Amino acid sequence: MGNAQSHTSEPFTFKGEDVYAKFEKDWFDKGESRYAYRGRIKHVNRWWFERGEQCVVKLYKEEYCNRLKEDAWKADNRASAKAAEMAMLFNNAFTNKGFAKIEVLIPIISKVQTFATYKYLGRDSVAQSVRGPDDDSIATANQMVPEGAAVAIERFLQGRYVHFISNSAKVNKNEKTLVPVAFSHFTYAESNGEILVTDLQGVYNGKNYVFTDPAVHSMEKHGQKFGYYGPTDLGMFGVVKFFQNHECNRLCEGLLKPDMSKIPDYLKGDLDLAIEAIKTRSGSTYTFALLESGLSAQRIQELHTSIAHALTQSGDGQRRHYGLRHGFIDVLSMGT
Repeated sequence: MGNAQSHTSEPFTFKGEDVYAKFEKDWFDKGESRYAYRGRIKHVNRWWFERGEQCVVKLYKEEYCNRLKEDAWKADNRASAKAAEMAMLFNNAFTNKGFAKIEVLIPIISKVQTFATYKYLGRDSVAQSVRGPDDDSIATANQMVPEGAAVAIERFLQGRYVHFISNSAKVNKNEKTLVPVAFSHFTYAESNGEILVTDLQGVYNGKNYVFTDPAVHSMEKHGQKFGYYGPTDLGMFGVVKFFQNHECNRLCEGLLKPDMSKIPDYLKGDLDLAIEAIKTRSGSTYTFALLESGLSAQRIQELHTSIAHALTQSGDGQRRHYGLRHGFIDVLSMGT
């Protein structure tokens, strides 16, 4: 006889209390960088049978962290925090006019404390067999969920999960996207062309949108922060792709757009190749897709820096007119 033990995270603070996440042995969804597990938030000093609040635990893949050459969660949290900041500005501008409110989840970061085991009486614990990296594969729990691996913990979103707009500018025509699409355009205008928040996915309950895992295309510091918000940050290329596909609605009509005439003619040929490599698709697109253009990584970086510099320079001086016209509060500093 024996008993099964689930994966657990290290303790963290949630709503002012010491808690940890207990999550299922098998992932239910996966992306390029993480596996997603269903779980519950448990209090450290309460009974083991406490039901706990539902959550989703997203485990970072080891190979993804190695490619990124930093703690992978840092870029994701930068994107979530920037998107949440912009959502507050958007809500201040539009929710009192009867439009839906936007919330962006910022995950709590912890680490795996224990992986799933099966404990036999009188014997040491044995790692359970769990779902492997592929749909039909099997692995041991310590292979899939190694102790010390980083996890991002978010509250579970009740409702139908929808990808409203992707970071390659694919708009879901079957859903209510007026607010999400306008929000993306708003973030470009409100930042004076330095960022664009997109890849908006989550739930809509008829009154509010709650988004998770947003992408931020960055042209900050005139293009010197390419990829700062992670591998879904397509930078200038993502911004150009968005506005090539974007149709303004009544919320974003008249907001600042990039002045494409500022792009030097001698760069436009290679720019077209890079943009064509970003296929308009419903899922997330990663920066390595740009290499499918046939351009070298160095050339892609040069293009990004040169064109982002031209576009952000063209936005200088337009922000004050935009702020006066629409009454938005300028809380972002230039070049952050």
